[in-house]
Amino acid sequence: HSYGGWVTLHAAKAYGDELGGVVTVDSAVLPPELLPDKPWQPPPRKAGAPSAEALLARFKLMPEQPVENGYLVDYIGPQSIRKEGGLYVWKDDLQRFMKAEPHTNFRDDMSKMLRFLKCRLAIMYGEKSEHFADGRVLRHMQTETQVSPPGGEQYTPIIGIPEAHHHIMFDQPLQ
Repeated sequence: HSYGGWVTLHAAKAYGDELGGVVTVDSAVLPPELLPDKPWQPPPRKAGAPSAEALLARFKLMPEQPVENGYLVDYIGPQSIRKEGGLYVWKDDLQRFMKAEPHTNFRDDMSKMLRFLKCRLAIMYGEKSEHFADGRVLRHMQTETQVSPPGGEQYTPIIGIPEAHHHIMFDQPLQ
């Protein structure tokens, strides 16, 4: 899901011959004209909090979206923190892509991430996701999977989930 889909695509390119296939969920692969001019840099890490409760008070989905199934957010929040040096911090490490060895320039590689995958691919996205709001994103992904069919397959399923935003599992947990 999301950034994890990019990691999945890199794994499919490098180790796809060992995989039956991969699925990405709301992981937009941008066309060249939508890529930022500068390489992506993670934002500075926010300070931790003295208690889990204080940190959880700041918890929200990113990007933000309406949530009808609040019990899912209530479950995910506490699973997303850890204690480090006397403070509670988020487990997410936005520096993860900068630590990759060898270093990957995601900006230069982004638009071509769907090319030359060594296994089958299925793509799911939320029809209300802000990552797919610009129709050029989905058209680019459709074109890329036709130009270089993942795993040599003639067809790559691209499935839009109705009424779902970026965090599909919060909108449509039973779909």
